[in-house]
Amino acid sequence: MIFDPESGLLDRIDTMRYQSEENPDRLGWHNRAFNWRLLNGTVVPLTSTTQWGDAAPWATWEIDDVSLNVEVSERFAAFG
Repeated sequence: MIFDPESGLLDRIDTMRYQSEENPDRLGWHNRAFNWRLLNGTVVPLTSTTQWGDAAPWATWEIDDVSLNVEVSERFAAFG
């Protein structure tokens, strides 16, 4: 975990992971957090990316809402 020295917020998480069953080698797996904002009383990264090695981002995530302490037991019962 790497934190931004100015803001103290998470900048990225780097680790080595297996990408597939076919490839026995572990590759760099990088997750970046961007665009930190206050949303419904919580500071969150509105954008994050995941990438393998030096490749272009494999996925980009956008957060549009945050809810805390929400009852989820019915959802788990329905979908596991």
